[in-house]
Amino acid sequence: MATRWRNNRITSVARVKTIKKGEKMVQTKERKTKASKVTTSQTFLASIDPGNQNIDVVYAKMSVTGSIVSYDDQVHKTVKSLVSEDVEQYTFTQAGLIDGSGEVTTRQFGIGEYPGAQWIKDSPDGKAQWVLPALIHCMWDDLADVDSITVYTSVHNPEAYRAEMKAALNGRFTFVKDDEQKNITVKCDRVLVEGVGAIKAQNPPTAANLLLDLGGQTVMIAPYSGLKLMSGCDQPYQLLDQGTARLIAEFAKCRAVNEALKRVMTYREARSVIDNPAHTFQGHDFSGAVGKEVHKWLEKVVGSIEGLAKHHLAECPNRYATGGAVLIPSVRQWLLDRGYTPVTEPLSANVQGVFTLAQALEQKDAAK
Repeated sequence: MATRWRNNRITSVARVKTIKKGEKMVQTKERKTKASKVTTSQTFLASIDPGNQNIDVVYAKMSVTGSIVSYDDQVHKTVKSLVSEDVEQYTFTQAGLIDGSGEVTTRQFGIGEYPGAQWIKDSPDGKAQWVLPALIHCMWDDLADVDSITVYTSVHNPEAYRAEMKAALNGRFTFVKDDEQKNITVKCDRVLVEGVGAIKAQNPPTAANLLLDLGGQTVMIAPYSGLKLMSGCDQPYQLLDQGTARLIAEFAKCRAVNEALKRVMTYREARSVIDNPAHTFQGHDFSGAVGKEVHKWLEKVVGSIEGLAKHHLAECPNRYATGGAVLIPSVRQWLLDRGYTPVTEPLSANVQGVFTLAQALEQKDAAK
């Protein structure tokens, strides 16, 4: 069936073919499309934080005139970190990437609450496999054919993961969604240390800073000297499976709560109570129970992780805390009493700070 143009969109009949993915056979669609007409391209600057629960992207159109870099208004998008290889919401190929038989390698993916979707943290392929699909999904509506993106991201262990993140975010790609084709060039020259964006967003008065990150699954602490980890710290210190998910699970089992309800509270109910600043549920005020569980959780996890980094504590006059837990009033007060300053916008401080750093580095490059 013939391919037709429709307002810069390409429509074509899709031919179904079967490709092997792991040990299962998956049907996908092979489209034959004409090359799109050459148009004036746009360049975007972007930062992405593909977190365990949310994907955060900040981007803006970028133009360079001589040694001056200017930007349009920033866009910040957040979506759940739910991904699927079994959904053909998008397909894409990379120029020059072929399989062992000489065929062009085509991937399909979906981002969102599709049947069988996984959280990025549970995907066997890891963040490097999903960082590009996540970026394109968040930016799709503002991208046009032959646009380009300069992207910055961060990882907790740059020595281990910088190379694979750069490999995933460099190349010329052809994406198709709903029969609309866009050829996008993506460039990633810098992968920063995770957390440095949150520090940058606070404009700290000194170069030495400590960041405590109370994540959903993982608790981390890291000492920074400027934009780098301090000497003697190769990556942030971590406590796995000790984040706010643990706090929620412990609150759900709290005896006082279950006696008041005369049943065991579900995890979802417990999360809604903790997220609600009033901490009320079905006519009950659980502020006291929340405060008690928060104190017990923080004393354990912060005490443990400070112990891992104890030789750095004295080196960092400024201590900051980030992560979704910082929004819980009793957590925030405990941190203040402990000497930590909660960052502004804890859910997006890292991605916003990485974007600010990206702007400064792009300006520095343009002025050379």
